[in-house]
Amino acid sequence: MRKFTVTNTTIDIVTQQGDEVNQEKSLMGIISKTKSGYKFEESIRKGRNPRSEKVYDGRYCSLFKRRNGKYQIYMKLMQLDGHGLDAQEMAYHIYSDVHAALAIITL
Repeated sequence: MRKFTVTNTTIDIVTQQGDEVNQEKSLMGIISKTKSGYKFEESIRKGRNPRSEKVYDGRYCSLFKRRNGKYQIYMKLMQLDGHGLDAQEMAYHIYSDVHAALAIITL
């Protein structure tokens, strides 16, 4: 995922319900470049509810922001090397990954 900031620009936002955009709600849609800046158009997903937004993707865990504004951590499947398991080292790496994920939402 590549993140960048566009400074000194205008963005026109078109939502399905005409509500104000706030930090508690993630919008799905298409952003396009126009002559006067950018335009974002919210799309309606048919068939199922939109997925939660992935906020952090680490080696051992992923952090998602749910639509209700709450966060949820999922542990990934662990691929164990054939050399045996050092439980203390593994616990430290998992702790470090969870700590990095939580640091994002406490900023």
